[in-house]
Parts: sequence; C-alpha cells; structure tokens
Amino acid sequence: MQALYTRTHRIVFTLIVRITNNREIAEELMGDVFREVWRGAPEYDPAGGSVVGWIMNQARSRAIDWLRIAPEKSQESVVSAPHGPLESEWEEVAPGISCNLLATDAEKDRVSMLVRLAPGAAYPPHRHAGIEELYLLDGELMIDDKTLHPGDYNRALPGTGDQHVWSETGCTCVLLTSTRDVLR
Repeated sequence: MQALYTRTHRIVFTLIVRITNNREIAEELMGDVFREVWRGAPEYDPAGGSVVGWIMNQARSRAIDWLRIAPEKSQESVVSAPHGPLESEWEEVAPGISCNLLATDAEKDRVSMLVRLAPGAAYPPHRHAGIEELYLLDGELMIDDKTLHPGDYNRALPGTGDQHVWSETGCTCVLLTSTRDVLR
C-alpha cells in the first residue's frame, strides 16, 4: 500500500484539488480515497483498467460528491487553491506543450505525467502502444471528434491512434501512457 500511495498520491491530490479548488479538502478527500482503496483492494479487477485508473476514478468521484454538498457548507470554510501547477517541474517538450513527469515504470514501459497545452497548441498524431488514460483537470481538450471538459476521462486501447489532439483554450491533464507510443 505504501508503494502504491508513493506512486500515486501526487496525481490523486492534483486531480482532487483541481476539482474542488481547495487544498485542505483535497488532503481530507485523498485520505478517504486511500482508505477506500485499502478496503476495496480485493474487488479491484485488472480487466477494468490499471490500478492507477481505478484510484483516479475513485478520487474523481469523491471530489465531485464533495462539490455536490459544498454549497450547503459555509463559504468561510472554502480556501481557494492557487491556480497553476502544484510542486512544478515543468519541461517544454514541444512548442506550446509542457510536461511534468510524476512517475515512470520502466519495467512496464509506462509513465504518468501532467501535460499542459497552451491555447491553440496541438499534440502530434500518434498511435498508442499501450493503454492510454487521460484525466482533464482544466480547460478543454479535443481528441479527434470528442471534446473533453474538466473532470472528463478518456481511455484509448493499444493499437488505436489519435489524429488530431488540440486545445483552443489551453488545458492541463493527467496522462498515463506507454513510453513506446509512436508519433507520426
């Protein structure tokens, strides 16, 4: 459990704080998520997706549930999180595209990272070598004929590809993908 927490806590926290816009609540909800992961581990089914995806879906659900009840709480209890990256080590990898590497699994050829596209930026066409999971944190992202909004999840299977990925508004997402994806 400690290794799983160490590997995923930053992206779980980032997702929750982006949805709730509240660091204190994000810390509390993150604790709830990992307690539920511990209790629900026997029910995890790898056929349904990666363990990181399973945890991220639980985090997203917790944060959205909190938002549903937040209006009932006093406004004084809400402390806004600053907008922008958390504990950032961003690297510009292409014009208008920056990445913040969160974790690498060399054995499975997988990486998890935060990816930020500047307004009007496009990601090159590519083919997925493994399962790709994307969680949009802010902005809008278009993937071929789909438009993703904050909190949306997109999963792509190995062998599939994306021809046109771009953001008119700019966006930030959590991306879990193969290191062997092929850019075209």
